[in-house]
Amino acid sequence: AGLRVWCGSTVEKRDLEFLTQWLDWAYEQVKPEPRGPLAGEPRTVLLATEKAFAADAVCKIAKVLDDAKYTLKKLENYRSKAELLEGVKDVDAMIIRSDIVDAAVLEAAAKLKIVVRAGAGYDNIDLKATAAKGVVAMNTPGQNANAVAELVFGMMLTSARNNYDGSSGFELAGRTMAFYGFGAVARAVQKLAK
Repeated sequence: AGLRVWCGSTVEKRDLEFLTQWLDWAYEQVKPEPRGPLAGEPRTVLLATEKAFAADAVCKIAKVLDDAKYTLKKLENYRSKAELLEGVKDVDAMIIRSDIVDAAVLEAAAKLKIVVRAGAGYDNIDLKATAAKGVVAMNTPGQNANAVAELVFGMMLTSARNNYDGSSGFELAGRTMAFYGFGAVARAVQKLAK
């Protein structure tokens, strides 16, 4: 017979419950099947950082991976490249900060398909080696812009106070800021300065 949808004051809770059940059923009928070389396979993601992420960030990463039914493996505050080489052996993906991903790391990571740098740039990832191995390299420009903007203000204060050496410095109030470029970090600095 079909589904009748109407709006207005005559819509009752049971009508909406029926509608949401029907929508769930309809989605199940057309939902695409997972595709790709790892579809349906268990996946392990390594969070590898010499300097640990903020606890809140790790919780958010863990939730996203858990929702996707991926396993999170953490290698935080590691001290040697040997630890990193051991950690990458059985992972499908890596999330890093400024950690070096070179040919040796890629060689040790037999299953690796993707490296994601939490930050801008690829200066710590050997792009030729990732391309040769068929590993995707990605970054997240702008994601840490607020943290960097706060660091900018901390450095400005330190400079204005002569590195806190006891000599007189100057105040920042009433000063003019100039930006060389206006990317994500500069926009975050401007927002904090207002």
